[in-house]
Amino acid sequence: VAVDSHTNIWIGGRFLTVYGQSYPYLACLNPNGTLNTNFTDNSFVFSIGVVHAIDVDDLDNVFIAGQNGVGRLLANHGSGTLTWQHDATFLANASAVVRRGDSIAVARGFGTTADTIFVAGQLYGYLGGSGAMVYNVARLNIDGTLDAGFSMPLGHEGDQVLQVRYLPPCFCGPVGSISFPVILLSGVSGVMVTMDNGELLSGPYSNGPYYSCAAMRNLAVSYNCGSPYGEVVAGGFFQASDTTSDYYNGFTLDRFGGS
Repeated sequence: VAVDSHTNIWIGGRFLTVYGQSYPYLACLNPNGTLNTNFTDNSFVFSIGVVHAIDVDDLDNVFIAGQNGVGRLLANHGSGTLTWQHDATFLANASAVVRRGDSIAVARGFGTTADTIFVAGQLYGYLGGSGAMVYNVARLNIDGTLDAGFSMPLGHEGDQVLQVRYLPPCFCGPVGSISFPVILLSGVSGVMVTMDNGELLSGPYSNGPYYSCAAMRNLAVSYNCGSPYGEVVAGGFFQASDTTSDYYNGFTLDRFGGS
């Protein structure tokens, strides 16, 4: 699920109809939960398959990660009614990089389109192997082509990443707020924080085999800035100890201390 700047609610998943109308895998709801029929260009989703993750940029363009890759919907504000159109060029370019998209996050400034797109999933030949695939993270340009400016931290090139989050910088917060963009990754090998080029800042943290999701707490709203700050919150499948059974739970840790 994702919410655009008009508070439309984008939903994705394993469904074919919404309120009795054909909207396979992806649909848009109005803020009150009714179906937004201004989004009609949905046929391309069959090429992406079941939608796994959605993100939107500040211009209401919609980025979709799914079973067979990633795609983009371009927002059209010109007619007075917000509509969206499938970007076939983006889909074609991104298909050469991403075989399966499990998570997607867009990097953007305020009031601008996405600068770069981070996708976690199964990638084609990202490690330089001919036709080899790896579960990893790729950074895409705005046209869907590979941006080689990001690479996984050394020793973690083959880590299976299940979620990627882009954390924007904040220059108006107090001491301790993040003043440069960072990437929060979680997956089979734990949770780690990197620069937007993949340089490892902290982690990976793991006391069990499987971290499916993570987020970073924000500063109080009184700072008028959504700055990532404080603890990382993570959840997934954890190993309690050598003598007790595994269980689903969560934990918090300091973003650089690892405690």
